[in-house]
Amino acid sequence: MSPIIYAASVIIEYLTLTVLLIAIAHYGRLNESSLIKNASYGAIALLAIFYIIDFLFYSNFLDENEGIGMVLSYSSLFLYGLIYLFLAIGFFTHRVQLGELAKWAGIIGIIGGVSFCLIILFPLGILATLAFEIMLIILLYKAWDNSNKNP
Repeated sequence: MSPIIYAASVIIEYLTLTVLLIAIAHYGRLNESSLIKNASYGAIALLAIFYIIDFLFYSNFLDENEGIGMVLSYSSLFLYGLIYLFLAIGFFTHRVQLGELAKWAGIIGIIGGVSFCLIILFPLGILATLAFEIMLIILLYKAWDNSNKNP
């Protein structure tokens, strides 16, 4: 893959995650959850640093199965695991305020985050974080709907 295409894909991925994380941070601010808000902003900063490092060390000559390519792959799984773990803990700790869906989002997000951090369980992490993100989108939609009903 050419470096330009790789850079474009990294930028698109970062912007997509940033939009979701900013929405989650606003959701945390509306529900007075500093853990959700701080985890979201921290994730944006950590992802920016990681993607810059990832792009700087990217080369067509790196083999993904050895050397720095493998280190970057494993560190990205671990970083995603930490991000999802902190976000999920934030939702789970505020389950009384945010409702039953937030509780289940927290539980599934914790499972996904731990699975990514353990690296070997990343397939389970992918499935769990997919469900977690769908639940987050539903929670964000409900919050948006409630904010439009209560001006």
